[in-house]
Amino acid sequence: IPFAFTMAPFMSMRACEQCRTDIAYPGLNVRLVAAYAGVSGGISGPTHWGIEDCGIMCSMPNMTVIEVSDPVQAEQVLSASLSYEGPIYIRNGIVPTFRIHGDDYQYRIGRADVIVDGDDGAIICSGTVVQYAVLASLEIRKTCKKQVRVIDMHTIKPIDRRAVIEAAGTGTVLVVQDHNVIGGLGSQVARVIAESGLSARFAIAG
Repeated sequence: IPFAFTMAPFMSMRACEQCRTDIAYPGLNVRLVAAYAGVSGGISGPTHWGIEDCGIMCSMPNMTVIEVSDPVQAEQVLSASLSYEGPIYIRNGIVPTFRIHGDDYQYRIGRADVIVDGDDGAIICSGTVVQYAVLASLEIRKTCKKQVRVIDMHTIKPIDRRAVIEAAGTGTVLVVQDHNVIGGLGSQVARVIAESGLSARFAIAG
């Protein structure tokens, strides 16, 4: 199984046609591992920021899109990819993250992880911002006495529709991703909510 590695903007834009025509269309078992997702590249500047990559890759037929949130998950994503059929785009930021998942964690492609439980609202997030969502939820619980759910939506495509629908049931959904607010995780979540005929207070931060 070939694993191709480079920075997110180069993978998704400079090699866009090759990813689409030579990998996605025929559904080949290629793993596209991209670093510098979002603005995590910092002083490297906009040429090295991947703020459109998720939207580009999600639009390609047969392409599975994953974004990892901590080292434990990253290791298990690579293991899970070995027995998965079809192309996968694995999105990675370069911001250091604290450990979110425990020793008993079992990763499954397409199945979201509820990191913090709660019914007073939900934060659906992915990648390096999951750690900040966890801290925000704990602060809200401490200061406002509200229980806000945090969902690590590591598989952006195909998205876990059940997790999104259950999150909408809390009445408030905030989607957070280090990506353009157009075309990324927020757009995927909004589509599920709209297609399911649900109503909720909704916002995207990116």
